[in-house]
Amino acid sequence: MIFSSTLKSLGRQVELFAGKGDSDENIHIIDDDWNELSFLKLLIQLEKARLDHVVLQFTPNMFASSEGKQNYHLVDFWRKCSRNWKTSLILHETYFRLWWYPPSWRKGGEQKRLLKMLIDSSHHIFSASQPLVEQIKGWSNKSKVYQLPIGSNFTLVPIDIKKWRDKYQIATTDIVLVLFGGGNSLKWLRGHVNAVDNLLYKNHIQTHWLLLGGIPIEWFRLKSPVILPGRLSETKISAWLQASDIFLVPHFFGLCAKRGTLMSAMLHGLPVVGTIEIMTDNFWSEV
Repeated sequence: MIFSSTLKSLGRQVELFAGKGDSDENIHIIDDDWNELSFLKLLIQLEKARLDHVVLQFTPNMFASSEGKQNYHLVDFWRKCSRNWKTSLILHETYFRLWWYPPSWRKGGEQKRLLKMLIDSSHHIFSASQPLVEQIKGWSNKSKVYQLPIGSNFTLVPIDIKKWRDKYQIATTDIVLVLFGGGNSLKWLRGHVNAVDNLLYKNHIQTHWLLLGGIPIEWFRLKSPVILPGRLSETKISAWLQASDIFLVPHFFGLCAKRGTLMSAMLHGLPVVGTIEIMTDNFWSEV
């Protein structure tokens, strides 16, 4: 929806096709079984809309079966789209295989095979992941792949920081460490979090852990106080980020600019401490 609104603000007419949500004059809710018949129906709707450019926002599991099997009906559909219109493919995830996790060899290989087929049929490809962009360039697509800058998901709404911390009994000298997002990439390095907490606790450094975005406390063994604010509005997320001291990104795949939560932390002026791994963008070494 943000992408659609941005295009409209630039004077472009936008027709949005989605599997869920409320239909409107320019929003079309479609059958999203993603089988051969549903793709045919979607193609007919696109032809009726008299388009000049089709954009597909893609993740590997969005069109896959519940067992994770990739959907090659999508490839046929996208080839037809590229014959009829200009096409752009926006990649929302990175595709990888883990040497220490054999099931990912087959699944990751299949995802990458389908991705290459989609890319071959696309006029333009966009991704926020620098490593993925570089990999795609290695597939002889240098002229049509672009790296997207990612902004913050949460707008800065200024607050009285002292009042906010006082409300939650956080002293001025206390340190608030934030964990926000990351999923299994964070879970796999939870030992780093436990080690930091243990070191701070042993040295009598008053610390509070702030777990945002539904991160389970059960992942960790924390001795310092933990703040679990639960589901929050964007305004309250902004307030908590302002009232914090350091944003931690101990992720298995490393510090990566495709993380909207990381961009939010930087927007709110938080220093960031993270890990350098396979998905870490090169430009971080220049910051």
